[in-house]
Amino acid sequence: MSQHHTDITNWRKASGSAGDGECVEVGCTDTVVGFRDTKEAHLPADARPILVFGRAAGVEFLAGVGVKVTESAV
Repeated sequence: MSQHHTDITNWRKASGSAGDGECVEVGCTDTVVGFRDTKEAHLPADARPILVFGRAAGVEFLAGVGVKVTESAV
């Protein structure tokens, strides 16, 4: 059974987000990591744009934007 972004229920504000409302939320399952913009919180959950990667690719994405994290921490 594949998992989709709708399976992500543990969304949290990313620690590197600014405190001025310009925030990114990150959430994950056993197989994927998702990123979404908190400015879209007014939309229904299933209508919010989400950037989803496999776990390893999510770690690579974070490294590409300058965030140091291990796959086990995602």
